[in-house]
Amino acid sequence: MAKEGENISSKIIFKWLLITAVFLIVAVVLVGGLQVYGYFYKDKIYPGVIVGRLELGGKTREQARVLLQAQIDKLAEEGQSFEYLDNKFQVNPVVYGGAESGVAYELWSYDLERTISGAYGWGRGKNFWQGMTEKIRTFFGKNKVEAEYKINSEGLIQILKKEFGKWEMPGNNAKIFFDNGVVKIEKEKEGRVFDYSKALISLGKNLGEAKTGAVKLELVAEVPSINTQEAEMFLGQVDVVVDSAPVVLYLDNGQEETKEWKIKKQEIQEWLELKKNQARGVHLGFNDDLVKGRLKKIAEEIDRPAKEARFLVAGDRVQEFQNSQDGEILDIENTTKEIENKFFGDKNTRVALVMKIDKAKIDNESVNNLGIKELIGSGASDFSGSPVNRRHNISVGAGSLNGILIKPEEEFSLLSALGEINAESGYKPELVIKEGKTIPEFGGGLCQIGTTLFRLAINTGLPITERRNHSYRVSYYEPAGTDATIYDPWPDFKFINDTGNYLLLQTKVDGNKLFFDFWGTRDGRSVATTSPVIYNIVKPGETKIIESEDLKPGEKKCTEKPHNGADAYFKRNITWPEGIGKENSEETFRSHYVPWSEVCLVGKAATSTAEIIEAQ
Repeated sequence: MAKEGENISSKIIFKWLLITAVFLIVAVVLVGGLQVYGYFYKDKIYPGVIVGRLELGGKTREQARVLLQAQIDKLAEEGQSFEYLDNKFQVNPVVYGGAESGVAYELWSYDLERTISGAYGWGRGKNFWQGMTEKIRTFFGKNKVEAEYKINSEGLIQILKKEFGKWEMPGNNAKIFFDNGVVKIEKEKEGRVFDYSKALISLGKNLGEAKTGAVKLELVAEVPSINTQEAEMFLGQVDVVVDSAPVVLYLDNGQEETKEWKIKKQEIQEWLELKKNQARGVHLGFNDDLVKGRLKKIAEEIDRPAKEARFLVAGDRVQEFQNSQDGEILDIENTTKEIENKFFGDKNTRVALVMKIDKAKIDNESVNNLGIKELIGSGASDFSGSPVNRRHNISVGAGSLNGILIKPEEEFSLLSALGEINAESGYKPELVIKEGKTIPEFGGGLCQIGTTLFRLAINTGLPITERRNHSYRVSYYEPAGTDATIYDPWPDFKFINDTGNYLLLQTKVDGNKLFFDFWGTRDGRSVATTSPVIYNIVKPGETKIIESEDLKPGEKKCTEKPHNGADAYFKRNITWPEGIGKENSEETFRSHYVPWSEVCLVGKAATSTAEIIEAQ
């Protein structure tokens, strides 16, 4: 029996040894096979990887780029259709201005390089096991990779509202208002508005799958959150509040005379509104926008912004000529809250303005240790032929950047540095064409700033973290491939100061030229760029005719010249001295420009006797 038990035990051990051996052999063969498989596709996208309907398996990055770009161009030309019942509206991704202004921005765009990286990365997971699992999956079907995209939600919704807004019936909460000094209530009204958020999700699905498709707009109920019965509860309180006027805002600056601003009865009436939140439910308060508008005017009188250290460039030397100094400015956000809290909570009609320190970025003690010693990079562009407003905006934008200090390792954002782009900031509008109408819009000329700064960052050898070329070629930014477009909220232009010292930006407008310089400390890097290679020239299509209500019937005005489409690239080589532990690098900066047809506005034909008489 013992011998028989030993035989059984030996058989079991042999069986498990055999299974283990087979398993190990299969594993070695599988791993080895996958290694060979990986080597064969080392410079290619693995089989079965698709973006939308595009089969990218077996393609190199460059081949995938060509296929994807052709598909993106086709989608851009077709646009996306937005529909409500039988009403259709075709939206193209690019909103364009006149040729002279150079204003153009995108409602949505693709990130081609990230999409290609996503496709190429399939089968090359974050770790060995993920990579192996993904490789195996390439044998058994399609592996979808979503195209990377961005949507300018605010801009797109604005356009959709203009086109489809006539079918909306916005609702409103019950409101209090004054009629000849007597408080009354406007009843609440349920409305119906389009669900734009849902439409954007549907659009995003199309873009992610790199396809066009009808986006259906749906009307949804807009239910009031404050009703008449709730509003009536505050009628008595409203009279008490108004009779408490004026509200006195004052600035206690430690001096004998305290500055005061009186908010009189009529303004209090305009400010009053019913509010609702989770913490307090329905309550009486002030309209935040109106209060902030009043405070902004007060801020113009009392703000003392910080003064930053400024530098005078003389020849090849930098000299300090203004010490930094902390300032004090009105805290509009907290003062708005304080006014409502004091007035409705403490029943106090005297409210102190909330001030805050505006801290200078650089203190005087560190000015001499910033490392600003010499010129380390330059960039330039030519804006010949620009109209008056565009020239003005270039000058304002360049002036606002002059003297900016960029910290070591800081990621610089051009949109953040420029701040608000509006009339209050000194900018003038340019004409942009939207839905066949010529309307004023701010921003003309600022892409000249973006392009010049891009060239400066390239020539200085700084890492570029965000840059997008214009959708089509613009004469102001030639040679093609060396431009950078900006538009709030995106695209932005960003780079990192990796010099180890502060950078001082100096800007100058000289005739038709814009010059940007970086002053700092040279770190030994040497930067060389190739001339742009421009290829794949594509002729524009037929002239686009857009009906306009701004012109007389039949009158024609061409606003956009035709532009050839093209691809462009240039290379940048950064070389470091030996012994400092940094590797030399080569980068390729690519640009793609779509062919742009001539665009002409034609006055809408009159459709009624009244319109004919009016046109005459």
